Amino acid sequence: MPTAEEIRRLVAMFADPAFAAERAARAAGFDPARQWVGAGGYRLSDALWQQKRWVRDQIDRVLRQAIATGEDALKVAQKLEQFLDPRFSPVRTVNGRLVRNQSRGIVTSAPGRSGSGSWPARRLARTEITRAHGLGTIEAATSTPFAKGVKWTLSARHPKPDECDANASRDVGLGPGVYPAGDVPRYPSHPQDLCTLSVALEDDVTKVVNALRAEFGLGPPIEEI
Repeated sequence: MPTAEEIRRLVAMFADPAFAAERAARAAGFDPARQWVGAGGYRLSDALWQQKRWVRDQIDRVLRQAIATGEDALKVAQKLEQFLDPRFSPVRTVNGRLVRNQSRGIVTSAPGRSGSGSWPARRLARTEITRAHGLGTIEAATSTPFAKGVKWTLSARHPKPDECDANASRDVGLGPGVYPAGDVPRYPSHPQDLCTLSVALEDDVTKVVNALRAEFGLGPPIEEI
């Protein structure tokens, strides 16, 4: 029979949204069907990448591996540059340095970080990795008995109001920004969405623990955790 201390450790483990999301994101994996679609029906990669089947397969391979290993999005973006349509591909020197004064639609600096790189590649890498981790968080909330839903948190670097603000403040009965795992708004809401999803825990953890103890025949209810 688990002790109260063992149950506390179990609760603490599930109470860590980063742990739950990381664990489940890798299980969710990458969706090669590219089902993330913008509000206007625009698929993120439609106009930016070479349209050869081999190239698309390589892009999928890079993204799938990055999600499985937790690789940094900026490193992933650099790997993806070779697959860009030549019109959107950044120009580099033989030493791999970016040539200066390129279009801002092609080359950008990483927000809050040093270095520059391909804008389209970074947008794809960040958006796809974000999407996979969002799916992982939702999966974690679905499989965690202590979860009451998924919480949408607005990024501190959110530049201007949009649908993300509504997603973070809407209350469907679980608290502001908290949704049932099966009814989370589309995530990411837009390319390079920096908002985060996390597992929202039930307020009365003791009630959940006692329900589990009763379900699995673990003895009488315990006092408040």
